[in-house]
Amino acid sequence: MQAKEAIRLLICSPSQHEAETLTSLLRNAGHPTRAHLIQDMDTLKGKLNEQVWDVCLCALEMPELTGKQVLNEIHRQGKDIPTIYVHDEVDSIIAEKVIKSGAVDLVPSGEYNHLLQVVLREITNLKMRRELREAEALLREAEKRCQVLLESAQDAIAYVQDGMHLFVNDSYANLFGYDDTDDLLTMPLMDMISTSDQGRFKIFLKDFNSGKTRSGEFECKMLNVADTEVDTRILFAQATYEEEPCMQLIIRSNSGNAELESKLKQISSQDLLTGLYNKQYFNEQLADSVDKAVISGSKGAVAYVNIDSFGQCKTDVGIEGADLVICDVAHLIRSKCREEDLVARVGEDIYGILLHDSNPEQAHGFAEHIRSSIQEHLVAVDQRTIQITVSVGIALINESSRSPKEVLQHAH
Repeated sequence: MQAKEAIRLLICSPSQHEAETLTSLLRNAGHPTRAHLIQDMDTLKGKLNEQVWDVCLCALEMPELTGKQVLNEIHRQGKDIPTIYVHDEVDSIIAEKVIKSGAVDLVPSGEYNHLLQVVLREITNLKMRRELREAEALLREAEKRCQVLLESAQDAIAYVQDGMHLFVNDSYANLFGYDDTDDLLTMPLMDMISTSDQGRFKIFLKDFNSGKTRSGEFECKMLNVADTEVDTRILFAQATYEEEPCMQLIIRSNSGNAELESKLKQISSQDLLTGLYNKQYFNEQLADSVDKAVISGSKGAVAYVNIDSFGQCKTDVGIEGADLVICDVAHLIRSKCREEDLVARVGEDIYGILLHDSNPEQAHGFAEHIRSSIQEHLVAVDQRTIQITVSVGIALINESSRSPKEVLQHAH
């Protein structure tokens, strides 16, 4: 029989005896518990940054800490820790106030059976939220792998629904001489099969669509844009595309150059003006970081750096001068980052920085360092110098991060 996972419990209380009572309450109910007593802000900050916690039991008032301060710090660090207040006097007005502040419940002191049920309820809810975040991360990873397959594969790939092309990748379009993948969308697949092979193809499709086979291979001649026959070997499989049931077609191709593809991949991830990574690559790496945080508990942060009043700057120094400003700021930011940090230009006057293995204090300290460094720096433009200021937003990446989009929204 699998052992129960220990509940990681934060207890914010002025009483050591009360903390021991609450810990025993859970253990006696059959729930292994690892608890830590918090009585001041420094200890709270350290413990929140040290590991993942499952629930926080918190007295409303303590000599050196209030329940509101505890909740604010949990929110500041972006942690998903259900916080349950415990107080001597409980009425509907107090309960409404604390729940609006972000606590999940308010339980009267001494009502231990009541408190036990609330804790177990919140542990169950937390587990469901974590499983949802992990499932979403795994789904994004699977979708990303599929998208890489579709867009980057040398093989020609298409999705067909009701006999019509629903999606084709560039390799598929190129194989048949089409300049644009859109030219093939909604085109009947049968129109691309040579007349001499259409009879066999119809029989194959009938068996395939009837469910007699989930996958199959078919060799035939297909027609390119000039109606010239092309010898093909098509692999068929049942699939879904954008949640719609369809057929996947893969036509093997032996063409390609690995070295050229590597160079193209490098170029495709680079911002040509600054030499930094571009927005697409930044978003891909951010998605990876969010998924790793949700699945394995790694942590990090995103810094969003926006040049202030860039429109006025462009008016003052012109387009070429503005490009010099963008490049100069980019190089300065890169010089202030660690080797493992990822720096990208994600907008005309916006830079994104992905900070790996960074806690809240480090991330906010880094943001201030970047802001002050740029403010103290003078940019040389056309034999004059100008001063640039920036605004820097920070968002944390941890086990509570829901999605890359949500992280970026918090950083703006």
